[in-house]
Amino acid sequence: MLTFLAYLPVFGEDATNAPARDPIQSLLDAGTAFQKQAEEAKTPAQTFEKYQTAIAQFSRASELAADSYRAHFLWGHALYGLALHVTDRDQRRTLVMQTREQYLAAARCPGVESPLYHDLGVMLTQEADLLAANPTERRVILQEAINSLNAGLNLASFNGERARIERDLGAALVLLGKASQGLANQHALYKQAVEKFESGTKVGNEAKTARIFGLWGVALLELGKADNDRMLMRQAVERLQTAIELDTANVESRYNLARAYALLDQPEPGMRHLKICLDHDPDRAYYNTAMKDPDLDNLRRTAEYNQLFDDESSMDPQTIIRTQISDH
Repeated sequence: MLTFLAYLPVFGEDATNAPARDPIQSLLDAGTAFQKQAEEAKTPAQTFEKYQTAIAQFSRASELAADSYRAHFLWGHALYGLALHVTDRDQRRTLVMQTREQYLAAARCPGVESPLYHDLGVMLTQEADLLAANPTERRVILQEAINSLNAGLNLASFNGERARIERDLGAALVLLGKASQGLANQHALYKQAVEKFESGTKVGNEAKTARIFGLWGVALLELGKADNDRMLMRQAVERLQTAIELDTANVESRYNLARAYALLDQPEPGMRHLKICLDHDPDRAYYNTAMKDPDLDNLRRTAEYNQLFDDESSMDPQTIIRTQISDH
């Protein structure tokens, strides 16, 4: 979740006698108020109108003070808020690119704070598929996200702030590991991810989400596979089960839990989670992946598996996609 810094106006008891306010601060206050109205709007039309008005206020503030960190940061934040409500892919991509531009402009200003790098890193992690045209570009964007999160970590002042960034850094490292080539490189990235998850979950409960536990489980599972370490695989099971407890509809973690149990040669719980996953797989993405996934080999000797995949011969290999991990 992105961090939102509110800069609200302060009114004295006698507004008529108050000194003239800084015009830039007035624009920032107005933009912040409009963005809050956008977040609370009841209809899409109201949401778009209020976001666009907020963006106009922050844009004007940036024109008046090109080196204003807050103006560029808040402008970027409002742009991404609007992007999250856009369904058209091209329009959303344009807004995400504009957000990135404003965040980078804010980073060149004096007074940069940790939330800027945190928000930029999280956005790049979440939008890597949208921004990238090919696997190489995706790796570059994820590496940019990691660099930004590390920059935020270096500026973080409080333990809670550091913990939130470390958890999101772990998520970005897992995604980069999955997208990278070379087992040694992948292993190093997964190991770093596990270290960040462990450090980031020592403080408080904030941001301990199903997504975080799901990605943590993936990192442990991949390390366990690479090292043939059953203890790491059992730890992966624990994290993935926590992800499901936090979000029972999390089919991605269900699938990864089936993989983990299969690798531990525990077909009964493996099949149970695989069945639940496939029951909520209307596009048959997980079904097609499971047919050829070598991690599920220990499930293929069961009658339940063969009943589920009795039409394997009719499956088109071109439809197989890797679904074990996503950006969200």
